[in-house]
Amino acid sequence: MKVNKKPTKLCDELTFADYLEHPIWGFWDDDGDEVTFADTYDSFDAVGGEALWVRSEFLLNDGTRLPGVVGFRITNWSVYLLEFIEPDGSIFQFPVNSMLEGTVSSQKIAELLGKSEDKIFPVRYETICELKEGKRIAGIYQWTGKNK
Repeated sequence: MKVNKKPTKLCDELTFADYLEHPIWGFWDDDGDEVTFADTYDSFDAVGGEALWVRSEFLLNDGTRLPGVVGFRITNWSVYLLEFIEPDGSIFQFPVNSMLEGTVSSQKIAELLGKSEDKIFPVRYETICELKEGKRIAGIYQWTGKNK
């Protein structure tokens, strides 16, 4: 069996500094322990995980560019998580898939960023590295207004 010498951390221990060192982190639920590991997309795809968390750039509606992280489900490449960086480098998770959207209010993001919601949404994102088919992934997330 091959030993994984790549960094590992618990999900809630990740900071933006980890993404600066390793822009791609893979995720799968291993016996109830949510463990992440730094990896490249190609090697992650070969072992099969549930999701990738990838350092990205956000473009807010008012034109502000921010560093962030996007969580993708590997099965269909849907975005399920936007992670905003707090001033201390910690990560604020903002779930965006249809089942979890609204579990965190958009007002919390507005407070974190010091902007009104109309200056934030829609959020455009683009990964900083190539993933699927050797391309960066870009898209737009529009807040639906759940739990304002």
